[in-house]
Amino acid sequence: MARIGQRVRFLLESDPEVMIERRLLVVDDEQAILDTLGTIFEQNGYRVVVAETVAKALQAISREPFDVLIADLNIGQPGDGFTVVSALRRTQPEAIALILTGYPAFDSALQAIREQVDDFLVKPVHPLDLLHKVETTVHDHEKHVPLPTKRISDVLRMNRDNILQRLAEWLRTTSNEYGKSDLSEKELVDHLPGVLDELCRAVDEGVEDVSPTASRAARSHGNLRAAQEFDLLFICNESTAIRQAVLDTVHRNLLLLNLSYLFLDLTLVSDSLDHQWKLSIMSFEQSREKAA
Repeated sequence: MARIGQRVRFLLESDPEVMIERRLLVVDDEQAILDTLGTIFEQNGYRVVVAETVAKALQAISREPFDVLIADLNIGQPGDGFTVVSALRRTQPEAIALILTGYPAFDSALQAIREQVDDFLVKPVHPLDLLHKVETTVHDHEKHVPLPTKRISDVLRMNRDNILQRLAEWLRTTSNEYGKSDLSEKELVDHLPGVLDELCRAVDEGVEDVSPTASRAARSHGNLRAAQEFDLLFICNESTAIRQAVLDTVHRNLLLLNLSYLFLDLTLVSDSLDHQWKLSIMSFEQSREKAA
């Protein structure tokens, strides 16, 4: 470690400008990486803050400004590094953001968010190479222009077809397990497009109640599932599948979202979906009782 530090300091002392103290945030769930990078960068004029979780990284970003962020792509969950980058971009748009990834094939996905991530490096990265990359990027850095942020309703509308396709595939697979392979896609999907529209309306209008149109559709859906002879477990799993499809879509689009509205929007979406499914379950049970 001492030898590496000496080599790096010798490299940087040839350019006095790089010895100006810069503030660096390193986010990784491997303590060895935090220790190594922290030591090397501190030896070369950086004030380093390390975080092993997304929560600690977000706290650090909220407390103080940084010149550079180095974040692992997968901290606790896949793609967590993007969450940290997104938070940095919203509050400190001029900072440099570098992503470390163990998956070089992920390059194509990173290209889509190139305006938010300055560069990425494939693990394992030699500390000298990483330090050189940071210094090069600092000198060549152009100021970021923050992207217009979106609400969850905007993201759901953008991905509406993909969400419905995913749900249709889940419904087909699950209905086959119930021996209902004769049902058409229209009969299976039923009012799910309307469910998504209602979730978007809840976010746009900031309301938790269900519109009269959505209420009628939810009740009709419960009656239909009863007529199709599904059970209550299917109805509950259907709601879970919709919720998961929505959450996955939100997670994939975190860099586009206005994080100041994120938790409010998620609450509105969750409450709206719960209210709609309560109505469906009530009508389902009433239809079953009448049939009995």
